Amino acid sequence: MTLATAVILSYNRQDVLRRQLLYYANKPVHLIFADGSDSDWGSGDAGSIGEMTWEYFRISGHDSVSKRLVEAVYRVETEFMFFLDDEECILWTGVQKAVEFLKQNPDHSCAGGAVKIVTSVNRRMWVDRWGHWSRPFSLSDEDPIVRLTSLNKSKRTANLYYQIHRSLIVKKFAKRLSNFEVSRKYSGSVEIMFTGFVTVYGKWTSGDYPFWFRYGSSIAAPSTVPSFMSVDEATEMVEWFDRAFIDIFLRVNSVEEKTLITKDLHETLLRSYGEFASLPKRLRNKKNIDRDFNWLISAVRNQSKYITKKLRRTYLPEAFERKYPDEAMRFKTYQTRYSGGFKEVVADLAKFEDLWSRYPHGLSISQYQQELARM
Repeated sequence: MTLATAVILSYNRQDVLRRQLLYYANKPVHLIFADGSDSDWGSGDAGSIGEMTWEYFRISGHDSVSKRLVEAVYRVETEFMFFLDDEECILWTGVQKAVEFLKQNPDHSCAGGAVKIVTSVNRRMWVDRWGHWSRPFSLSDEDPIVRLTSLNKSKRTANLYYQIHRSLIVKKFAKRLSNFEVSRKYSGSVEIMFTGFVTVYGKWTSGDYPFWFRYGSSIAAPSTVPSFMSVDEATEMVEWFDRAFIDIFLRVNSVEEKTLITKDLHETLLRSYGEFASLPKRLRNKKNIDRDFNWLISAVRNQSKYITKKLRRTYLPEAFERKYPDEAMRFKTYQTRYSGGFKEVVADLAKFEDLWSRYPHGLSISQYQQELARM
């Protein structure tokens, strides 16, 4: 029985899709590849490897992301699902743990574990924290509007996007999204709307177990896509939330209270994603601009420390780990510290390291066929 469905949105990186097939091979999971590339990937429209099944479709164009998302979600038939970037990995043992959590906690809309960044240094795989996204966080307030506001104030939307979700909720969102025009809007609009939608439907708490590995970098959006949310876009998004959750807003005590809620949400969106938020921190405050070049001196010092750390990490990895025990670590160190001694987790981590180390940019059709023959 298929446990969950993965929806993988991709654009001009088809080789990495074959790596996903190999990683999830023989697992009870269904993969849906929603490709935006200009031509098909050449590996067919559907297939299976053991219990794992997959399907592929293409709607060309970077700006087709919302159409691809909606189409992919409509195809989901399992109770649970998750979104996954084409280059990254959500561990299968993490999927299992999150699904079990959701079965036991019906008041939670999604679940997942720790997020880390994986890089290659001198041919070694290293694991590091992903800024504030790797810190513990939760949205457990009983009031859904409070959860929604907290989500946007904290700018933790990425955490909630890449979780295990209840498919019924995601399908409700997809239906709402199909009636909302997102092209030529701020590139993060879909993520903000989706995670806000999920947050209103239920609680969320970040788990503390190996779950999601960030790898590589996103393909830059076309220059025509805004890099921040405009005032009008924030207004449209608040109106969208109002329509999506009209039952919640009907429960407020007065028109004045509803006005305060929508005004607060509008201001939160602009503070978090508007033009002012897109500026470097040192330029957001007029006092900082008028100061001497203390910030530049600090930046030079930090760069010097960074270079020293990088050299030690590259050529003296054991010494680096002893010096900075709470920072980046070799993959084998991470495996030892965080597998909990469970053989399934150890094997899962080893499979990820093997595939992403040997095929850092994915697999060609011939390489994929060779791997299948070995399996």
